[in-house]
Formats: sequence, C-alpha cells, structure tokens
Amino acid sequence: MSTRRRHLVYLLFIGVLSLLLIPPHVQALTLKAAAGGTGGGWYQAFSQIAQLIKEKEPSINIKVVPGGGLANPPRVNSGEVQLGFAFPPFVNAASKGKKPYDKKHPNIRTIAGGFGLNPLQFVVTKDTGITSIEDLIKKKHPLKFAADRVGTTDEWSTRTVLEFYKTSYEDIKKWGGKVMHLGYGDIETQIKDRNADATFVMIAPPASIITSISISRPIRLLSFSKKLRDYLVNEWSFSLAVIKGGTYKGQDEDVETVALFTVIMANKDVPDDVAYKIAKIIADNPDRIRAISPAFKEFDPSRAGIGTGGKLHPGAEKLYKEKGW
Repeated sequence: MSTRRRHLVYLLFIGVLSLLLIPPHVQALTLKAAAGGTGGGWYQAFSQIAQLIKEKEPSINIKVVPGGGLANPPRVNSGEVQLGFAFPPFVNAASKGKKPYDKKHPNIRTIAGGFGLNPLQFVVTKDTGITSIEDLIKKKHPLKFAADRVGTTDEWSTRTVLEFYKTSYEDIKKWGGKVMHLGYGDIETQIKDRNADATFVMIAPPASIITSISISRPIRLLSFSKKLRDYLVNEWSFSLAVIKGGTYKGQDEDVETVALFTVIMANKDVPDDVAYKIAKIIADNPDRIRAISPAFKEFDPSRAGIGTGGKLHPGAEKLYKEKGW
C-alpha cells in the first residue's frame, strides 16, 4: 500500500472513531429560526447570532429561514420553527389571543430581548412633494406605494398608522395611486425604477434598503406627529425614537418616530439545556452581539430577560437567576 493511501485510510479511521466516541447528548441539534425577509436586517442579525452560537456550542445548529414579525409567533407556537424574532407587543398579543391574532398561542416562550430599537420609517421620494403624513392624507396624493408583504410586522404597522388617519390602501387606490406588497429587495428595485415612490419599513437605521434608494433618488423621511406617537406608544407599546439627521443622504434633520426592540422567542418544547446555552452565549458575549448591528450597540445582557412580552423559557430563566438578573 502506498504511503498516500495509508494516510487516507488513517484519516478515515480517525474520522469514524471520533464519531463513535461522541456521546449521544452532544450530537448536533438543528433548530429552525424565523427571522425577517432575506437580505433584511433581522435575517442578517439572526444569521450572525446563529454563527456565534455554533462557534461557542457546536452541538447547536440554527438554520435561519425567512419570516416576519407578525407571522413568526404563530409559527413558533406550532413548532413549524423552534425559534424566531418578534416584538414584545406581538409576543404578548399572540400568547393571549389579542388583536391582531384571533386565538391564543400558549406554546411561546422567550429567551432574550433588548436587541436594539427598530424604528418605523415612512419614506417618500422628494419628487412627490409630500412633506408629512398629514400632507399626504390632506392632498389625497396618488401615491405609488410599495408596502411590505402582508403578514409582516412592517405591513401591520403600516396599516395601523393609516388607520389612525382613518385611511386605507383602498383609499390610496381611489386617489389614483397603487399599492404593491413586496419584499425588501423588490421594494428597492421598484422605487429605483420609478414604479413606486414610497415605502414603509420597520428596521434599524441605517437600513441598507433606504441607503441604497437614497443614492438613486432623493428621499424624505416623514416625522410622526405627537398625536400619532402618543397613540402608538399608549395603545401598542411602541417606544419613542429619533432617527438622527445625516443617517441617510439628503436627510439633514432629526426625524421623530416610534420603535420596538427585538426579542428571541422559543417553542416551549425546546430543551431547557439548549435554551440555557443559547441565553448564556448571548449574555456572555455582549460585545459580539453589539457588533452585529448599529442598532444593537446599546444591548445590555442584564436586561435581556426583562420586558420580552411573554413568559421566559425555563432554561433562559435559570441563566438569568444564576446571574442575579
């Protein structure tokens, strides 16, 4: 037998032996995690969290799949996915069967939260002449509106804002405008190609979709009035937020809006030790978490188990108690 062949046989033997020696309890467990639209901030963020967890704990493999803030809680509840991103009000509403959900979803637990604020961003191109949401409604502007996909938190938030003004997609169509529901990538393309002149997203700034659009077409971010902000804060548990001037090309002034922070949900049947390990990796590596996105820079692990909108998973709760949090 040649030296090279003996070497290959040796490597094969070592590989098989190593598999036989791995105890069953450390065999890799694959979990599906619903994030946001492919290419969006949520998708990228959860992918990086998954990489961190795999690096620190090879027995846990997280496969990130597309999702949406409104659709993710029922998917986690049913076990279609075992993990998912969401916002506290929707975790709470889904668990209790409150609007916008029509039944209780009792299998949702949470692992960690506080992953940055995701502001609502109402973007119009400057050539529309629109300077405020009130201006849009008053003038009944024939807006070519590229909304997010139905079932996403972005789209639900869009409808909630329009409903505050007693306006709907049908009204926009009656004004001579049009409404299309697309993913982030297609929204960007449609506005760049001048098939749309406005969008509404809930994403941490600077959002790549808005940055890219602003390079091709001058844009304006519309500030939310105090009445609208008060309504969203008091009725839907949003938080006040400001998008600083200079965040996007041509946006020179601060824009007042509202936002929600992100939480990680888990199905109640995720093993306690797995939820514990995930929570521990996140808590023990705050600098890595903060480096994921500018929106995560204020992440505080000591508050990760607070205000998540739902019951903590027992594994995560154990970790926070051990930490004294």
